[in-house]
Amino acid sequence: MVRGDYLWKIAKKPEIYGDPYTWVRLYTANKDRIRNPDLIYPNWVLGVPRNQAPGTYWVKRGDRMRTIAQEVYGDPSQWTKIYRANRDVIEAVSGGRRVIYPNMILTIPQN
Repeated sequence: MVRGDYLWKIAKKPEIYGDPYTWVRLYTANKDRIRNPDLIYPNWVLGVPRNQAPGTYWVKRGDRMRTIAQEVYGDPSQWTKIYRANRDVIEAVSGGRRVIYPNMILTIPQN
C-alpha cells in the first residue's frame, strides 16, 4: 500500500478483485490489523483472500445472519453465535448496527 490508498481503491484494482465493492472482504480478512476501515497506512501488507478458508463464510447478496445460521448449523436461531463472533467487524462496517454486507468474511464458530 502507498500513501493515498484506501480499501475501496485497492479492491478496485484489476490485480486484486477488480470491484470496489469487495473492499469489505479486504477489511474482514485483515481485521486483526485494521481497526478502522477508513484508516489504513502506507507500507502495510494486507492479505488478499481468493478462496474461502475453513471456519469462515463469505456473505452473498441477500444473506441474513439467520439464513447463514440455517445453512451452517441447520438452526436459524443460532445467528447470535455468528453475530457474537463477528460483532466488532459487523459494527465497524455497518456503523454500529447489526447489518452484514456482501463480501464480508464471517468467522463461523464451531457448534
